[in-house]
Amino acid sequence: MKLGWNLTTGFNRQLTSWASASDPAPGEHTYGIDLRGDPQLFVWSGTRAVWRGGPWNGLQFTGIPPIPFVNKFSLQFVVDATQVVYVFHMIDASIVARAVMNYSGTLQRLGWVDNSKIWNTLWYAPGDRCDPIFPCGPNAVCDISKSLLCSCPQGFQPKNPTNWVFKDYTDGCMRPTEVDCRNGTDGFALVSRAKLPDTSSSTVEWVGTTLDQCRAKCLKNCSCTAYAQANISGSGTGCILWSTNLTDLKVFDSIGGQDLYVRAAAADLGMPGMATSFTERHNDEGTEAKDFDLPLFHLGTVADATGNFSIENKLGEGGFGPVYKGKLEDEQEIAVKRLSKSSLQGVDEFKNEVVLIAKLQHRNLVRLLGCCIQGGERMLIYEYMPNGSLDSFLFDTTKGWDETEVNTKRVVGTYGYMSPEYAMDGIFSVKSDVFSFGVLVLEIICGKMNRGIYDASRSLNLLGYTWSLWREGKGLDLVDEAIGDSYPKAEVLRCMKVGLLCVQERPEDRPTMSAVLLMLGSDSPLLPQPRQPGFVAIRGPLEPDSSTSKQDSLSINNVSVTMFEGR
Repeated sequence: MKLGWNLTTGFNRQLTSWASASDPAPGEHTYGIDLRGDPQLFVWSGTRAVWRGGPWNGLQFTGIPPIPFVNKFSLQFVVDATQVVYVFHMIDASIVARAVMNYSGTLQRLGWVDNSKIWNTLWYAPGDRCDPIFPCGPNAVCDISKSLLCSCPQGFQPKNPTNWVFKDYTDGCMRPTEVDCRNGTDGFALVSRAKLPDTSSSTVEWVGTTLDQCRAKCLKNCSCTAYAQANISGSGTGCILWSTNLTDLKVFDSIGGQDLYVRAAAADLGMPGMATSFTERHNDEGTEAKDFDLPLFHLGTVADATGNFSIENKLGEGGFGPVYKGKLEDEQEIAVKRLSKSSLQGVDEFKNEVVLIAKLQHRNLVRLLGCCIQGGERMLIYEYMPNGSLDSFLFDTTKGWDETEVNTKRVVGTYGYMSPEYAMDGIFSVKSDVFSFGVLVLEIICGKMNRGIYDASRSLNLLGYTWSLWREGKGLDLVDEAIGDSYPKAEVLRCMKVGLLCVQERPEDRPTMSAVLLMLGSDSPLLPQPRQPGFVAIRGPLEPDSSTSKQDSLSINNVSVTMFEGR
């Protein structure tokens, strides 16, 4: 494969997606090289950049982690007077590989597995939350391994601390003290394993090749904001110099990337790195406050907002406790989950939920604004969603489902969207999100909740019932009767299979969300066979007096712990 520019003719060779899965006409997504500054790989949607592979550093593109089986293929990046091209070819001619610009916007590197006759994904992009272009604001660092996605380099601080609290990183980071190159007191903060910032406006100098000489060049240039080695192969050569804010800066969690040196005032570099979360502490809240990287609301503030938890403001009640609507002094509406003193879910569960939800902040999730742990109270404060939750549309009480709904207390089968490993052992990973998504997919297909019994003889919940029908070849029996026959059966079965793959009991068996996107967007029939889901049966003491639907008594937390509510 060869991509890039013929500088003599102006011809630009790019990889272009199909218009759709079944339409080979040119689509809106392209993959190619941007010549501005230090040339980089990009994926564009129309004219808008959506992913950046970074510049070539002599070994690889800095925005792409090392690909497995690197000894099986050759990567070359050629820059001369006539061309700027990227060449990829297999060293072993018996191995077949290809690059695909998917119509959904995903770039894939695939390898053919002859034994199983399938294309195996070696690498794809965007691959994580830091991959979409500019996930954090100027001068901020994106790190997928951290619970808070964006942080500031040493010598920097959030430009807008208030927005930073709510995980709005748009304004990025700033230097508390302006740099002053005239007195030579500036220094540099090291960012290791970095995907280098956007080099569209950078300059590359090949004269003076050592890293120390790169540092000297940057110090002498009052507009220089950062520097890095241009070519890290061998002993290293060349310097990349930035003179603007640093954008699209990411760090890899283990391998990949390279060292970047960011300019800052010496006075600020002498301080510990600025906090990446804006947290207010109160002495009267005790040592428990140290466990939370969230804003802490004063009990009086929450009580005033909810009318002292008046019955008129009560939205509902779930296993956690009652939920109240409130309004802060700035007119912002909130929803307050108050831990019931009679609830079997205690302080540990409260802390677990705070930690979990803090990691799951996303534009499609209800935003957690903070918590209150004062005066013996344990409360979570969310933004208020006036349109209600997704479950109110999926599980309309007028439909009259015939399943037997049961009330259970702290038993397997009632965790809804919570993955088995998190519910049982407190282990959380990206595969926990995959499990939750799979449950939601299956609920959408059948219009039923994963909290009732659907086969009384075997005490099967929705996951177990779906698994049973799937193995019997009766998957379509699960489809919501309200839909009738107005649906493409093959697509529904495909979605059902993907849902079952997502809810497999073992986390390592579940696909990544990027793989799920490819499965849902592709017409390929070659999908793995799902294994048994987690939480297939309800076990434990049941309350027979609760055999009918009790959806009217549910709180806004119907969608279990992470409150998956559409905006």
